[in-house]
Amino acid sequence: MCNVVVDKKWRRKGIANTLIRECERVAAVEWNQECIHLKVAGANTAAIDLYKCLGYGEQSSHMDVNRGETVLLFRKDLTPGKIEDIREECEIALDDDYPKRLLI
Repeated sequence: MCNVVVDKKWRRKGIANTLIRECERVAAVEWNQECIHLKVAGANTAAIDLYKCLGYGEQSSHMDVNRGETVLLFRKDLTPGKIEDIREECEIALDDDYPKRLLI
């Protein structure tokens, strides 16, 4: 999965969550994949929190010398129980002092 971007005015509305879940469904059901990987900038804490909440685990990290930033590699197994429409409650920080509970 790459380049999941939501315009600033549409963020914090569950759009990224929906896009990611659909990517997982397509990968598992239509492409018969057993796992999905993604990369994220180490400084993008909002995205990292979302990915962790959705069940992704950090696999490795490396320095992108062209951008001068750390890049993290995440992975999620796509077993049937992981892609079903199961609602979970996650806490994701909207900013440094305002956490928001998301129902996903």
